[in-house]
Amino acid sequence: MELVFIGWYTYLHLSPSLSSKNMNKSSRKRSYSSISEDKNVETKNNADVHEQRENENYTKTKLKKATDQEDRPTIEHTSVLNEINDLDFKISNISEYERKRQENVRDNVRFMASIGIFQAKHMFDATMPVKQKTNPKSKQKTTPKPKRVYTPTRRSARIQRIDPSGISLPSLPDVAEQEEKMERKPLGPLKMSDLVTNENTEDIAKVFAADLKSLSDAAEPLKLKTPTSASLQSFLSGFSRVKVTENQVRKVVESRIFSVVMHPSKEKILVGAGGKWGSIGLWDVGQGLADGGAVCFNPHTKPVNCLAFNPYNLDQLYSCSYDGTLRCGYFEKGIFEAIYYTPEEDDVLLRNFSFFDANTLFVSQSDGDVAIVDIRTKSGKPENLFTASHKGLRSVDIHPVKREYFVTAGLDCTVSLWDLRATKKKPNKICSMSASRMVDSAYFSPLTGKYILSTAQDDRIRIYDSSKLSSSILCLYSISHNNQTGRWLTKFRATWHPCREDLFISGSMNRPRQMRSDTIHQSEGNEKKKETKSA
Repeated sequence: MELVFIGWYTYLHLSPSLSSKNMNKSSRKRSYSSISEDKNVETKNNADVHEQRENENYTKTKLKKATDQEDRPTIEHTSVLNEINDLDFKISNISEYERKRQENVRDNVRFMASIGIFQAKHMFDATMPVKQKTNPKSKQKTTPKPKRVYTPTRRSARIQRIDPSGISLPSLPDVAEQEEKMERKPLGPLKMSDLVTNENTEDIAKVFAADLKSLSDAAEPLKLKTPTSASLQSFLSGFSRVKVTENQVRKVVESRIFSVVMHPSKEKILVGAGGKWGSIGLWDVGQGLADGGAVCFNPHTKPVNCLAFNPYNLDQLYSCSYDGTLRCGYFEKGIFEAIYYTPEEDDVLLRNFSFFDANTLFVSQSDGDVAIVDIRTKSGKPENLFTASHKGLRSVDIHPVKREYFVTAGLDCTVSLWDLRATKKKPNKICSMSASRMVDSAYFSPLTGKYILSTAQDDRIRIYDSSKLSSSILCLYSISHNNQTGRWLTKFRATWHPCREDLFISGSMNRPRQMRSDTIHQSEGNEKKKETKSA
């Protein structure tokens, strides 16, 4: 009803002339008659005037009741009443045109009142329920939730450092203790008795020294033969029957192993291992665990990356380390002596070494240099030092027959062949064989040197034909092999069997842990891959 009233009210005020034209004939007659009756109240239609005034009085009375009942009229109702009350005053003080318009407005208002529009609107408002003000809801008191009890996370016995019997293992050394180990040991001769890390093993060290001396005196040059297909098959059949028992497992060094060497004697199986924190362990495999059979020295402070017995004097054990020192263990004298070392402030790592003769070694360094060291000088300085790579070296190896040739592998993703006779200052590079990623090692075959075996980070083990040492060396085989050892394992370096040129061994990422052996055999002058086996 409010919408109807407002619409009619707008119509009455804004378009009075239009509304008068559109009214039907009876309404117009009634409006004009009303005007004439107002002018001639006493002479014309007294009854009609009386009726209209009663409607106006009813409307005023209704509005007054609404005011008394706090049901106040709207702004539109109030304006209508004001217009009706003041209509005569307005008409007397305006122009003829405006007076005519005001008369039309007054007639329209009276007509709306006569048909009961205002009364119906207020009756409708009275039927509507009065909205009651609602008080805001008070916050409900929430009871605190009980704290969640977290059950401890399950951890394996390995992480808790508990052995299967439930006994706690000794705690790992602190980082501060490991940092103290990083300091380089004195360069002068170090007594083996002072470097023994095992408890009550000083006597065992003396026994090892005596055994090495006796083994060195009794050792004879190994009689190596060119392998044949038959001998290879018989060797592999025997190799496949090898088993590992509990008596053949021994912890030789206290941390991860970086290098392994075997004494070439036939009398005993004597194994050496280089550890992560500079330790060198020796193990006589023939002795039982109850008899000891293992001794550990600590002549270095960083990983021992290469170990080798002097092939010309088997009681001497040479080792090079990431601490930048090359040391020799003289078991007859019972000392470890520094043969070659780099400036400690340069932080240059020694990667590996290879014997040129009884008194000369070639040493590869992390700065890309090759050092030629004469052990007789006792000066700790190299006889010659030249750069073989601008990105660092991983290995160096000398040809077993033609000693003037040697091969290097480095971070520049190449295997390089060198000739020592070119000049005394720097050898001549004959050729380079490239890989897609850095090369970890490159070794000549041990008998004739007609093969070069390399291991690279592109997951390939390659064999090159070095029977002709020229500027063009071909790759005979490229074997797929997972060489991604990650951070916690020592990088793989595939190595030839010391007595064969048709068999090489490398580590494997397969589980259970295993060693992988690959073979090559010679048939009618053509070299080809024969088989791949794992043991």
